[in-house]
Amino acid sequence: MIPNRISYYYNLKGPSLEIDNACSGSITALHTACQSIMNGDCEMALAGGVSILLSPSRQIAFSQMGMLSPSGSCKTFDRSADGYVRGEGAGIVLIKPFHKALTDGDPIHGVIKGSAINHGGKTFTLTYPNPDAQADVIIEAVNRANVSFDSINYIEAHGTGTPKGDPIEFEGLMRASQVLLKEKAKTKAQCGLGSVKTNIGHLESAAGIAGVIKVLMAMKYGKLPENLGYHQINPKIPIDNSPFSIVDQLKEWESLKDGEEVIPRRAGVSSFGFGGTNGHVILEEHRVVKKTKKPSKSHYFFGLSAKTDESLKQKIMDLKNWLEKNSDQVEIADVSATLLFGRELFKKRVAVIADGVSDLREKLAAVLENQERDECIRSNMLGNEDWNALSKKIEKAAEAIKEIKNCHTVKYKNQLIHLAKFYVAGCDFE
Repeated sequence: MIPNRISYYYNLKGPSLEIDNACSGSITALHTACQSIMNGDCEMALAGGVSILLSPSRQIAFSQMGMLSPSGSCKTFDRSADGYVRGEGAGIVLIKPFHKALTDGDPIHGVIKGSAINHGGKTFTLTYPNPDAQADVIIEAVNRANVSFDSINYIEAHGTGTPKGDPIEFEGLMRASQVLLKEKAKTKAQCGLGSVKTNIGHLESAAGIAGVIKVLMAMKYGKLPENLGYHQINPKIPIDNSPFSIVDQLKEWESLKDGEEVIPRRAGVSSFGFGGTNGHVILEEHRVVKKTKKPSKSHYFFGLSAKTDESLKQKIMDLKNWLEKNSDQVEIADVSATLLFGRELFKKRVAVIADGVSDLREKLAAVLENQERDECIRSNMLGNEDWNALSKKIEKAAEAIKEIKNCHTVKYKNQLIHLAKFYVAGCDFE
C-alpha cells in the first residue's frame, strides 16, 4: 500500500509499484521507472526505497547466518572486512526525460545514461553471488549508455564489506572491464571504487538509491568521499595492474579529457540483491550553463506558514540559510512560486515582499529580529480589524492587481502588500 498511498495523496495516475528484490530493490525501481517513461506509461516518475528496522527477528537471522559485522563497522574492500552493518534510511528521486527537464527549467542533479538488471540464476546457494552475472549487468548498462568504459572514472560499488562478497564483486568488475576495454586494456588505475555503506551502513532495500544520491552529491561538489574503514586491500582482491583503485581519502573528482574536450564526470552504481537480482546504473553530471534571467517584476511575494510559532521561526531561518548558500543559483520567481503553490498552508503565517535574493535575505533577518518593516507582514500586526471589512478590502486588492499592466511600479508593490495582509489573515488565494 505504500506506493499506492503516495499516488493517492499526490493524485498520480501512472504505474504505482512496490518492487521487492531485497538489496537491489531501489535500483530496480529506478530502472523500472526509466522503462515506464520510455514506454510512454508516464511522463515522469518517483523512484526510491525505504529501509527501517522494526523488529529484531531479521537481525538475529542474519547474525546466525554470519552476514553481519561483529565489530559493528563496514570495511568495504579491506582485509579486515568481517560482514555488513544494517542501516536505516529512505531516498527518492524524481526522473523525467532530459529534454523535458531542460524545457521546464528544472534543477538537474544528474543524467541517467543507461541502466540494466538481471539475475544470477542457479548458484551454490540462493544468496551466493554470480560474478559473471554481475559483469553482464555492468556491460549491458554501459552499452545502453552508449559511452566508453574508460570515460567512467568512479564506480559506487555494492560493497557490503563481507570477506567473500567484496572479492566476488571485484571479480565481476574485472570481467566487465576486460570485455568493455578490449584492446584499450588499461593498467593505470584511474577508476575509483567506494561504497556509501561505509558511511551509513547497508540500507538493504534503499541501498541502491543511497548509492545514486551519494554519486549525485559527489558530482555536485566535484569530490569523491573517502571509503571509510579502508586501510589495506583484501588479499583476495587483485587490485594491482587493474584499472581500479580504492578511494581511501577525500579527493577531487577529476574530469577526464578526450583530446582537448573535457568529458562530463561519469559513474556507475552497482546494487546486488542477495536473492540474485543485480542492477547497475550509469550516471553523468549535468553541466549547468548559467543564465541570468531578468526579473519580470519589480517585487515578489514570499509566504511562509507553519503550525506553531517556533516551527515558523525555524522555517524562516532555514530559508534564509538556504538563500545564503545558493544565492548565485536562485531564480527569485521560482522561490516565490514554490512557497505559494508547492507547500501546504498552515495557520501561523508570515509574508515578505522583496525585489531580489539579497533583499529577501535581509527582510527575513528583520522578521527574525522582530523589526518593523512595511514589506514584512505578520498576523499579529493586523490588530483587531473586522474580518469582513478586511476580506472585502483585500478582495478588491486581489482584483486590482490583475489589472496592473506594469509590474515595475510602486502601485504593484503596494498591491502585493495588501495581498500579504490577506494571506497572513488566513485566506488562501489563487
